[in-house]
Amino acid sequence: MELSSSTPTGRIKRIILSPSFWLVAAMLVSGVLLHYTAQLRAIPIPIHGEVQLTRHSTDRVLLILPVGYAAFALGPTAGLAALAFAFLIMLPRVFLLSPQPADALIETTAVTLVGGLTIWLAWIKQNQEELRQKATARLQAINAVSRVLTGSLETRRMLTEALDTVLEVTGLEAGMVFVLDEKGENLIVAAHRGLPPGLVTTDRGLSLARMLVSDQALSSQVALPLKSKDKPQGALVVGKRGTQHFLPEELSLLAAIATQIGVATENARLHQDVARQLEREKRLGEVALGITSELELDKVLSKVVLIAEGLISADAGLIALLDEQRGTLTYPYLHNLPAELSQVTVSTTEGLAGRVTTTGLPVVMEDYQGYPASLKPYCKGGLKSALGVPIISGEKVFGALNLFTLEEKRTFSDRDVAVVSSVARQAAIAIENARLYESMRSYARHIITAQEEERKRMARELHDDTAQALVALSRQLDALLSSDDQVPERARQQLEKARQLTADISQTARRFSQNLRPSTLDDLGLLPTLEGLIARLSEEERIEADLEVIGEQRRLSPEAELVLFRIAQEALTNVRKHSQATRVVTKVEFGDGRVKITVSDNGRGFKVPDRPSDLVETGKLGLTGMLERAHLAGGTLTAHSNPGEGTTVVAEIPVQ
Repeated sequence: MELSSSTPTGRIKRIILSPSFWLVAAMLVSGVLLHYTAQLRAIPIPIHGEVQLTRHSTDRVLLILPVGYAAFALGPTAGLAALAFAFLIMLPRVFLLSPQPADALIETTAVTLVGGLTIWLAWIKQNQEELRQKATARLQAINAVSRVLTGSLETRRMLTEALDTVLEVTGLEAGMVFVLDEKGENLIVAAHRGLPPGLVTTDRGLSLARMLVSDQALSSQVALPLKSKDKPQGALVVGKRGTQHFLPEELSLLAAIATQIGVATENARLHQDVARQLEREKRLGEVALGITSELELDKVLSKVVLIAEGLISADAGLIALLDEQRGTLTYPYLHNLPAELSQVTVSTTEGLAGRVTTTGLPVVMEDYQGYPASLKPYCKGGLKSALGVPIISGEKVFGALNLFTLEEKRTFSDRDVAVVSSVARQAAIAIENARLYESMRSYARHIITAQEEERKRMARELHDDTAQALVALSRQLDALLSSDDQVPERARQQLEKARQLTADISQTARRFSQNLRPSTLDDLGLLPTLEGLIARLSEEERIEADLEVIGEQRRLSPEAELVLFRIAQEALTNVRKHSQATRVVTKVEFGDGRVKITVSDNGRGFKVPDRPSDLVETGKLGLTGMLERAHLAGGTLTAHSNPGEGTTVVAEIPVQ
């Protein structure tokens, strides 16, 4: 439905070119001929068998036909023109030619009234048709806009397509849709079409709206508010070049469309808010999983800064850690900030982080540069706006999480504060866990060190005391058996058994001593000790065992050699006790700053638990011990196995 109407000249031209016009003209000309040709005889027409109409009475009745036809075929205006022409045809005869002027006047008046009634009926019909067409066009226009508005929930795309449809169905040339920003304070251009070049230079709506109103190129404009539940959502401005008078029904249609757009805009915003909230909830879940699954503090806090920035679209961030004993704050974790700022140390009375950790409350600063207690090094970093929240668990404050904008000032919303506070709480829990884990690792180191010292002492005692005593006993028994004294045969047999038992016990003691702490590990190093361990396995268990060495062989620190030996020892013990393997290969790889040891067998294998914490539940205590030793040394350990496919254990630790 186009809002522009046809000009009178155009309507007259269409009527003249219509076949109906010429048919009406022919009928009127025929009426003239019939009415004023005296040679024709009267044509009597009986009415109820008594009254007869003369020929001219018949002519007058026939003149109603072109009037009615013109009114219904060409419109009431054409019908009025035809009636006027017919009246002019009849009028001369009434006053100049009719022998009975009174009767002729009555007949002419009656024909005129009937013709007028016919035109009135045609006018009613035309109005009803126009109303129906307008209602249909209005519904079509509204439906067209509705289809577009329900086709997408992305605001800019939806409004652009809706504006295109509005211009198409109304026949207007240009338009613009403004929407309120999230704070409801400023108008933003969401869509525009057909505007003069160079007019749209910014998305700030108020200045652009003033320019649009004053622009002479669009002299005819209509501006309507976009509302939903009486709440403003923005504005719709449409217009065209030249003068255009907008009719009330046209304004009503545009108002209905504007209301639709307002409702759709609010729905799109609600959808985006819900989608954004769901995404935030999802990200917060990922935060909780990602943070709490990591037990190393450096990795935890680096993740926290990046995740918090992404959740509220900040430009930079940092974590300040509190040293309660010294009353100072350090900034070891930064993102998108100069690295030298990590060397800054301040008291708890300075800076945004100091205020947050002291009060235990979130702080929002739209102008960080204007904050009296702001830190000069950070001001030089170009910080604009800031949001700081405490990293707190219960009543324990660990520090502060600060986020910043670098490009322009921004007022962080309550939702932003809530989201970042949630991340900070998760971070506090993670810091607690990491510190507890570090304490447990330190405790475990002390326990393992004590165990190794005790193993070393027991191995030395077995070797120096027990084994030597057994050797002495064995020699005495040998001396008794080889002496010249007559020893009864029965006693000799008992002495032989005692000598053999002593030899077995001595061998067992030496094996225990080697298992507890082989002296070769301290004296000769890792590789000779592994060679001896593998040789004994091959000799005692009849398993084909090999040792492969890759890289430049060298001695390692006693701690590193002990860790690698214990891991290899436990892996080979598992091969001997559980794998039922016939072949095992131990590989040692020396690299730059690292050493990797791999133990692979062709045994029966097993299903490796998905999580390290499941190792204890499934009874894999040896593998748990290997994993803990590797972690305590700052390394990694992985196990690859499947039933029937053998087992491969790979340990890698950093070395000096």
